[in-house]
Amino acid sequence: MAQYKEYQYRDTSTTNIRPTTSPYYHRPRYDSTTRRDDTVRSKTPLPSTSRLQPSRTHGNQNLNPRTKVTPRDGERTEELYSWMIEQEFLGPKGKYSETERWVHGQKGLSDSKQRDERKKKWDNMFEEYEVQAAAWAAREEEVRRKAIEREMERTRLVREQMERIEERIRQKREAERQKIAEERKATNASERFRRERRVTETMSGDRAVVDTWKRYEARWAVITAPTSSTDLLGFRTIPWPQVQAPNCPSDISPYAITTFILSPLHSGGQSRKDRIRSALLRWHPDRFRRLLGRVAPRDRQAIEEGVGIVTRCLNDMMAREASVSAYHY
Repeated sequence: MAQYKEYQYRDTSTTNIRPTTSPYYHRPRYDSTTRRDDTVRSKTPLPSTSRLQPSRTHGNQNLNPRTKVTPRDGERTEELYSWMIEQEFLGPKGKYSETERWVHGQKGLSDSKQRDERKKKWDNMFEEYEVQAAAWAAREEEVRRKAIEREMERTRLVREQMERIEERIRQKREAERQKIAEERKATNASERFRRERRVTETMSGDRAVVDTWKRYEARWAVITAPTSSTDLLGFRTIPWPQVQAPNCPSDISPYAITTFILSPLHSGGQSRKDRIRSALLRWHPDRFRRLLGRVAPRDRQAIEEGVGIVTRCLNDMMAREASVSAYHY
């Protein structure tokens, strides 16, 4: 490629054209065998530049020394560029014309504009992406913040619920503890009261049994005395054989009769059998029938029923005593 002269050209009217070692951006490759001499040229004439009009927006780009023209559309530039490529393919020239330099300048200007447009498009795209990415990040941050707040609120509610449950459990345990303590205290007090009452009742019971037995014997003496044969008898005036005076026949208890008749607090000189026999002589229906004439009519039935309960109880006591005596004998 010795015949190609490397140089840099400069067009004062175009500032976007970058310097290069060759004015041909798209130069076809061919070797020395295919080249023709400098006198061979294409039969295609140089495209006419008569249609080119001056432009107010461009600087002076001389197509020839006397005419200042500037292309107004891209088709005219491509036509000139094609003609220039055809000339280059047919062989190198020793000197580049103003037209060729102008075409290369326009080509570089077009490429520069396209690059600027692409760069601007990509810049806009990246800027839009950054805006969208920032908005997306803000939304994600808001979602994350709300999720954290919801989790914290849920944790707080669960913690408060657990605290309330623990407080109820503590109060319940405290109430149960106090209840147990009060029950234990009441049990101790009740036990102490029962012990004291048993002692009191024992002392008063013994005295009551003795006093009741005295009244019992004295009342029977009055009833059976000849001077009281005209006195009217009622259910409450009959001296029943038990410590607690009954108000009706159902209050007469065989257990109360047995403990009263066989109490060791009275009749110390008599045996158990003698006490029972003496009581049967008083309460036997044939003997007690003499007193029924003095009973008030309203109490007659109740007194007869009570006498029957006492007589049966005394007969059972006598039978048990007889069986016990026979066993020991």
